[in-house]
Amino acid sequence: MVRAIDIKYYVDEPLNEIKGIGNKKLKRGQIQQKVWAHIGKMNLQGVQGDTAKYKTKAGKKGTAKGGQVIFVGDDPILKAVCANKKKIAMFELARYMEKYLERAD
Repeated sequence: MVRAIDIKYYVDEPLNEIKGIGNKKLKRGQIQQKVWAHIGKMNLQGVQGDTAKYKTKAGKKGTAKGGQVIFVGDDPILKAVCANKKKIAMFELARYMEKYLERAD
């Protein structure tokens, strides 16, 4: 059985504008690494005292704190990926990225 992070994908705009992603086939794990590298390079991760509300898959509400917060509104690429929000919880990132991934098999 193939693990989800080993499946190859093509990445659509605007997510493919992140350095290293482009128009080539990449595994989900590689895409996530490049997105997190971009977040780190652009200094978008929150610090102690920052919070962001989010909804879990079970429909419950949660609060991300500190480094779990991503300030996507400070970056035009991630802002477009994340529906023009100002900040999101890191747990939501994969859900927003999913719209821009197309299986390459």
